[in-house]
Amino acid sequence: MKLFDRLRKKQIEVDVKRQKIINGNLETLSINNLETLVDDIATNINETETLSHFKNTLNKLRLAVFSIDLNKREITFVSREVEEILEISKEELTIEYWKSLWYKKGILDFSSIYARLTNEGRNSHTYRIITPEGNVKWIMETTIAIYGEKGQFEKIVGVMEDRTNTFQLEKKLNFITTHDELTNLPNFLNGSEHVEEEINKIKASKERFALFCVNLDGFSRINNTLGFKIADEAFKHLSVKLERYLKKGVFLFRSQGDEWYVIVEKSMKNEEYMSIAKNIIDIIQSPLHIQDYSIRITASVGISIYPDDGENKVELIKNANTALKRAKKHGTANYQMYSVNMNIESFKNYQLETDLHSAIENGELYIEYQPKVDIKLQRATSAEALIRWKHPHWGEVSPMEFITIAEESNIHRKISEFVIDTVCKQVGEWERKAIDFTTISFNLSAKDFLKSSLISTIKAAINRYQINPEHLEIELTEGTLIQETSVVQDQIDQLKELGIALSLDDFGTGYSSIHYLKKLPVNTIKIDRSFIQHIHENDEDQIIVKSIIQLSKGLNKAVVAEGVENEAQYSILRTLECDIIQGYYYSKAVSAKEMTKLLELNIIHPKSCKTRVPVNRRKYYRVNFPSYPLNTHMTILSFNGKAVSLGSTDVLVLDIGLGGLRFLSHLKLKPHHDILYNFKTSLMGTDITINGTIVRYEEKEQDTFEYGVEFQMEESDRDELASVLNKITLQMKQNPLFNDGDFIDENPIAYLTNTQNRGM
Repeated sequence: MKLFDRLRKKQIEVDVKRQKIINGNLETLSINNLETLVDDIATNINETETLSHFKNTLNKLRLAVFSIDLNKREITFVSREVEEILEISKEELTIEYWKSLWYKKGILDFSSIYARLTNEGRNSHTYRIITPEGNVKWIMETTIAIYGEKGQFEKIVGVMEDRTNTFQLEKKLNFITTHDELTNLPNFLNGSEHVEEEINKIKASKERFALFCVNLDGFSRINNTLGFKIADEAFKHLSVKLERYLKKGVFLFRSQGDEWYVIVEKSMKNEEYMSIAKNIIDIIQSPLHIQDYSIRITASVGISIYPDDGENKVELIKNANTALKRAKKHGTANYQMYSVNMNIESFKNYQLETDLHSAIENGELYIEYQPKVDIKLQRATSAEALIRWKHPHWGEVSPMEFITIAEESNIHRKISEFVIDTVCKQVGEWERKAIDFTTISFNLSAKDFLKSSLISTIKAAINRYQINPEHLEIELTEGTLIQETSVVQDQIDQLKELGIALSLDDFGTGYSSIHYLKKLPVNTIKIDRSFIQHIHENDEDQIIVKSIIQLSKGLNKAVVAEGVENEAQYSILRTLECDIIQGYYYSKAVSAKEMTKLLELNIIHPKSCKTRVPVNRRKYYRVNFPSYPLNTHMTILSFNGKAVSLGSTDVLVLDIGLGGLRFLSHLKLKPHHDILYNFKTSLMGTDITINGTIVRYEEKEQDTFEYGVEFQMEESDRDELASVLNKITLQMKQNPLFNDGDFIDENPIAYLTNTQNRGM
């Protein structure tokens, strides 16, 4: 009776493991256990007690055991559990009927099963069936070959188990690990693997595919104003809309937050990819109706192409993201294709990101102050503290270039603490010297206000330098002020209790300015520079600024106009009774020492009244291109003594001589002898390649810079260049419209802007 004991023991193990599956544990009865059980049955089947004698015991133990006689080609025994699993009575069950239950898409290879039984004496396999009731089940089956007295293969004894629940749990677990919980779209891990599969599929061919990075513009405002539930519903609706549009040959997956990636598997021209990007933007920005809200959301798209923009998934994903960042620089609802032309800019951003972590310890960060001038008093009564970074190789780096990088890492907290401490220390020095000023303002972001330690940090700095908190003003964006989180609101209230003034920065660019203006706890409104830039040329801007000034004064709030650069802008703002102006018209940002002098002046005079004396820096004669500049490809050959391999960027050469050249670009670069540039262009059918370093720069317009380059070349190369320049000089004297070279035929500023917008 040893078999009965072993059967009871096996059934206990089965019950325990079945309960674990119910509890969410994916442990199951192992094949080895089944094989041991079948061995037990097979050992006893030819004993004095036949298998049928164990019928009642097997049924009580709920074990699915069967026996097949190969000579008679019939099923000689099935336990009740087999009937329940197959959903058919033993009277109806035949070998052919059993085979008919096998799932058609995965028909068993019975010949291979028979061969393993013959050669190895046992077999284990898993298969699917469709029961007569229409249920799909996964069956795990272990069988043993039974041999007769003469050694012939006569019978099969087997044990089966219904593994359907286990397979469903495993399938669900696999779905959970590979799909996004909110949208049920493939997640980033799943999607990145699909990118790799697509690369491997077409690697040997000359085909290409595109990877789109799609990111919603300002989606955080939905969270802040309508709440996370509405925001989640909006994102789910948008995901469905994208799925409906992106059908065959397209793989859509969610990255994180408010971002998707799209793999367009079909090989197309760039124009066709751009058309898809435009359609995606149009689909997303069509109105959404969720609960009682009508919501409009825009998106920006970055595109990278395999193999042009990367030969592996890491490069493609990174470059699609880089293209997205470029798109967002040009406003909302924009798309950009990645281009090697972005490589210099990307290289610079990479270097900044790497070096920012050590910038504070190395003493590279510092504060400059830009005066705010009271129009009636004609004196600097306050100032804004602006953080700067003097990079050892890239020179002075503005906050526009590195604050975004900082906010994506934990270095942002250290930078904020540095600003607070430095400003409070300087305010303390001015107070002790009895310098007359109202406030010194500095910027804090929404991320700063989400930290509960902000107030204690500010209080500690105030106490450390024993200053009057009323001399401090914090400039905030509208997005920070309207956040409904208790942490943000509590900290704003505590700042007001301390006596610290609050200023609303970039007013007019928000999404609900007028609605929130009345209840925002701010003392000052700063009109964004975008409304000031063309106020003397654009009647609409003038009307908007006038309305903002009147509305703010009606609410008893002071008004500051940012970005005032010339007399025309200043005159209009004075007529409109603006309180304070800030901008290059009076002064750029200066050191604390220079700011002290400006605060001590009884009257401050406009900087623009001073006449600049031109400096002749040219050692060699130069050829000017007065009509249209020369399109030239620029790249970096070496950085800090190390060779680098980058793509080229289009720049516009304004003049060229034997010692150097002058060019325009949208890139913000700084003079440094350890950065060697390479310039390639064509003149009079001759390809010209020259290396040099940037020795000076000047901002001509916003985001457009003029650079002076000093060549690094051998005298033999200089002689060849002289020959070409002499020929050009003669040609230009004979023909003032000379254009034998890579000259452009449009305004250089417009050309650079258009090129940048195209991502070319």
